[in-house]
Amino acid sequence: MPTYNVASAVYSKIIFHAARYPHQLVNGVILGKKSGSGYTLVDVVPLFHQWTNLEPMLEVALRQIEIYSEQNGTAILGYYQANSGQDKELGPVGNKIANKIVEFEKDAVVLMVDNTKLSIATPQVALSSYTYQEKQWRHVKSGLDGGDGPISFKLEAPEIVQKTAQLIGQRSHLLISDFDEHLEDVSKDWLGNGEVNNVIKA
Repeated sequence: MPTYNVASAVYSKIIFHAARYPHQLVNGVILGKKSGSGYTLVDVVPLFHQWTNLEPMLEVALRQIEIYSEQNGTAILGYYQANSGQDKELGPVGNKIANKIVEFEKDAVVLMVDNTKLSIATPQVALSSYTYQEKQWRHVKSGLDGGDGPISFKLEAPEIVQKTAQLIGQRSHLLISDFDEHLEDVSKDWLGNGEVNNVIKA
C-alpha cells in the first residue's frame, strides 16, 4: 500500500482556503510526485468558493493546472474539499472532480476538511484522507486523523498544525487566492500563491 507524505504548504493552504470562506464549499487540486514506494503531496491549487458547478470553467482550470504542474515537475495527485457545514461528505461536485482525477492516477487521494477541528485556540489536524476503493471514495484511517491503517498519510512537519492556526489568527489566510478570484482579477496568483508560500516558510 502506498504512503503519502503531506507537505506543510498542502496543509496550510487547504486550511487557509477553508478559513477564508467558512460558509461556502471550497475545493482545489493536490499536486505531488512519486517518492520511493509512496508519494509526496507538495502543493495545492485552490479552485472554487462559489462557481463550483460550472463545468466549462472547471475544464479550463484543470488544463491550466496540468501545464503548471508539468512545468514544476509535479502531477495532479488528488483533490481537496471543505464543506460549508460540519459534514465530510464529498457530494456530487467533489465526486465528479475526484473521479476525473483518479482516471489518470489510480493512487489519487481526497483530503476532506473536518470543520469541527478548525480552532485557533486548540488546533488539531483538520484533514481526513480518502482513497478510491471498489469504485468509490472510502475514508482511510491514517495518521492524519488518529487512525493506524494500511495506507499511511503523515504530515512532514506536524508543527504546521499549530503554526497554521497562529497564521489564521494573524489573518494570513486572507492572502490565499483561488480560480474564482482569478476570473475576477487576472493578477491573482491562484496557481502558485507565492505570498502564502512565503508566510508559511517564514
